[in-house]
Amino acid sequence: MAASTSSILPNDPSVRRALWFLGLFYLIAWVALPIAVHDAPSLDIIEGFSWGNAWEAGYYKHPPLSPWLTAAFTHLFGKNLFAVFILSPLALIGAFVALWVLSRQFFDERTSTVGLYLVSTQLYFSLLIPEFNHNVMQIPLWAAAFALFWIAVTQGKTWHFALLGVILGLCALAKYSAAILYARLIVFALLHPQARQRLSLRSVALCALVATLVVAPNLLWQVVHDFPAAKYIDARLGDSLSWLGRLKKAL
Repeated sequence: MAASTSSILPNDPSVRRALWFLGLFYLIAWVALPIAVHDAPSLDIIEGFSWGNAWEAGYYKHPPLSPWLTAAFTHLFGKNLFAVFILSPLALIGAFVALWVLSRQFFDERTSTVGLYLVSTQLYFSLLIPEFNHNVMQIPLWAAAFALFWIAVTQGKTWHFALLGVILGLCALAKYSAAILYARLIVFALLHPQARQRLSLRSVALCALVATLVVAPNLLWQVVHDFPAAKYIDARLGDSLSWLGRLKKAL
C-alpha cells in the first residue's frame, strides 16, 4: 500500500517502537564500538579534517561537503574520536529516513520496517561506518534524491522539484560520482510514462537551477583553479585508461 507524503509517519505503535529502537541502538552502538576498538581515526577522516579546516569551496581530489562536516564537528565537540565517529551513524540514519519515505510509497509500514533492518546489515551501514568519507556522505543524499524524485514525478508539486534541486546539488558537493545519479534519473524520466507526464520544462528548469546554485561555489572554485579534480582523476586512471589515452589507442 503506497503512502502519500502526508502519511509517511508510522501509525502502528509496534512499528514506531521498532524504528526508535533501530535508530537509537544504531547510533549508540556504532559510535561506542569504533571508539572502543580504534586508537585513531581513519586516514580518510584525517584527510577530511585537514582539508575541512581550510574551509575551501573545493579541494584537489573531492568536493567539500564531508570535509566541511568533519571540521565542523571537531570544532563543535573537540578533537576527539566521538566528534568524528558520530558522523557516519548520523549520515546513515539520515539514509534510513530517506529510504523509509521511499519505501512507504510502495509498501506498508511493517514491510518498510523490515527493509530498513535488512539495509542496516549492509557493508556501508555496518563494518565501514568508522570510515566517514565522501562515499558515506553520498549515501543519505542519493537515498533522499531517489525518494524526492519519485515523489516529485508522482505528485508534481513545485516545492518537491525545488527541494530535489537542493539535494541534487548537495550530491555533487558530496562526490562527483553524482553524475551517475543524474544520468539514472534522466533515463528513468525518459522511460517512465508517469514521469514523462508529470515533468514539465518549468519543473525541470527549477530543479536544475536550484541544483546549480547549490554547487556553484565548487564549480567556480574548479574553474579558478583549472579543474584540479579532473586532473587528479586523469592522473589516477593513467595514460592507458584516460580519455586521451583511449583516443590515442583508437587512432
